[in-house]
Amino acid sequence: MKSKAKGWISKTEFTESAIVNEKPVFLIIDTDTGKFSVKDSISTPTGSVRPLKKGEAGYMPYEFTFEEIEGFNECKISLKEILEETYEKVGIYLAVRERDRILVTGDLVMTYCQEWISTVHYPYFVGEYGSGKTSALSLCGVLGYRCLVTGSMTYAGIYNTLGDDEEGAGTIAEDEAQNMSKDKIDLYKDSYSKGKTVPRVRGVNFSHVTYFNAFCCKWFAGTGTPDDDGLRERFAVVHMLGGMPEKNIKDVYSDKELRQSLLILRNKMLVWKMQNIKNGFPKIKSSLDGRDRELWNAFLSLFNGTRFEEDAKKTSQYYLRQRHDAIQDRNEPKILSIIKPMIEENCKVSFRKMWDAITNSDELPGELDVSKSTFHPHFGEKITRNTLSKILIEKFHAEKLKDDGKRPKVTWYEFDMEVINILSKKYNIEDLP
Repeated sequence: MKSKAKGWISKTEFTESAIVNEKPVFLIIDTDTGKFSVKDSISTPTGSVRPLKKGEAGYMPYEFTFEEIEGFNECKISLKEILEETYEKVGIYLAVRERDRILVTGDLVMTYCQEWISTVHYPYFVGEYGSGKTSALSLCGVLGYRCLVTGSMTYAGIYNTLGDDEEGAGTIAEDEAQNMSKDKIDLYKDSYSKGKTVPRVRGVNFSHVTYFNAFCCKWFAGTGTPDDDGLRERFAVVHMLGGMPEKNIKDVYSDKELRQSLLILRNKMLVWKMQNIKNGFPKIKSSLDGRDRELWNAFLSLFNGTRFEEDAKKTSQYYLRQRHDAIQDRNEPKILSIIKPMIEENCKVSFRKMWDAITNSDELPGELDVSKSTFHPHFGEKITRNTLSKILIEKFHAEKLKDDGKRPKVTWYEFDMEVINILSKKYNIEDLP
């Protein structure tokens, strides 16, 4: 019989796999009455499914007693209560700045909101060994929604962990992420939003294709970040500096009292999710747009109307600046800022004119090599004539025009001003020094 982690089982019933009185069951809430019940198995149109067994999933199961379930039938847990208690625990186990305490608090609670959100940012903890970066992942491993913490997550392990049943069926927390493979980078880059699947041929004689889910909340830690601009745009990079937290998260595995304190909150977060599964939390209309809105609007919505609201705004503003600065540090925005005045004057610009401007600009200082075919900026990757041509076509959507037949030969590129304006906004060209 196939297992099921969570999901809707009727129009009014939602379930989470749990252990109740030491027995694997489906914990079910009736959204009309708000009451909880349990079942050993569930019938679906494709056959019966069973709950996850203890130790089957690679993370700690949610464990309750029948008395606790009855208690939840009598009370409604508030988002304020969840945020306050999570904020308190983050302060106890992590030595981080206030903005990062807010970030971790929100991102932990967000792992329980995956039915209600379409896109996420990825918290990424950077630091030397002993800086506390792994402690952040470990805290998520205890409090986060069905969180699998690993230092060696394989590409196949990602989709096997998340399965092919429901999107957002867990959380991935990956350590030593600075060395992740290109396959994983491409998958993580795409799966910050819902709808990403990984097709895999399965069955006897490879007879059918299974589409595994890839979207979920993901946390990372490493001594550096992966060298991929697209993935790094999705990160909120937290620079860990060490320090002595009040308590060590690793002690929860040997100290029953510490562990129980966190597991009580973890169970409460699951129950809060189930009690609000039908409507989630209200979404605000922030002033953000584009990718900024995708990455941070849900975070801001979560804190809206709470005592943390202003601090959450400051936190998001800090990480938005971080993201914009990282984009501006790349070669493409600097190149566009140099050639944009030429394009505004005439959408058809010669390659030679652009090359000369780029290699002699104060905005991108550097040196040409002896052959004058490779430019070495003081900061950033080298630029060759071929790589510049590739940037013009692939990044700026320019059309390379055929040789006009004149001698000496002149190569022209024609630009769409609408595209240039969109890119200027993305790159914050007006803010470049």
